[in-house]
Amino acid sequence: ANLFYWIFWLNLMVGMTNALPAVPLDGGFIFGDSVAALLDRLKLDPKRFEGMVAGVEAIAGLDDPVGGAGGEVARFFVGGGGTRIGHGA
Repeated sequence: ANLFYWIFWLNLMVGMTNALPAVPLDGGFIFGDSVAALLDRLKLDPKRFEGMVAGVEAIAGLDDPVGGAGGEVARFFVGGGGTRIGHGA
């Protein structure tokens, strides 16, 4: 049982050392690829920009969920005890 204990810890330490973000180790290559993928996703090309504009236009074209200025929700508020507060009270 003592042998398996030391094999476990030795294996864990070698694995953690191998995952360090240094280029000769696997962790370095994983870190470099992750950074490259992240930077690639942050690039703003015309196609991505047009998609962003279309999304903002779609959101701007939605109806106002509150009902606009002076809508039913904005006119009064019903409190916890049924008390109406506001213009429509």
